[in-house]
Amino acid sequence: MNLLRGQVWESNRSHLSRVLVLSGSMYNSLPDIPNVLVLPVVTDESPGGWTVSIGGSDFVVVDRVSPFRKAWLTTLQHQVDTATLTNINNALFKILATE
Repeated sequence: MNLLRGQVWESNRSHLSRVLVLSGSMYNSLPDIPNVLVLPVVTDESPGGWTVSIGGSDFVVVDRVSPFRKAWLTTLQHQVDTATLTNINNALFKILATE
């Protein structure tokens, strides 16, 4: 499985049915590492956290970064563009840099 940063995947987990891969592609390709870092994909703009639009009616919740088993990913939906990844990075920076 070739997991790239910025890909949106369906999963077999009911609580996180769609996720965006946040961890870097080089890290994701390490065979001894069973997890990737993901952000939940939601269709509600206000699920109780910081959100960033990833196109259409989809948003990622950037303050809910979590480890996720590679084996739980089932179907690749699409890849977000560089501008969207930059918006996600900026939102994460605002969270981490705020005192």
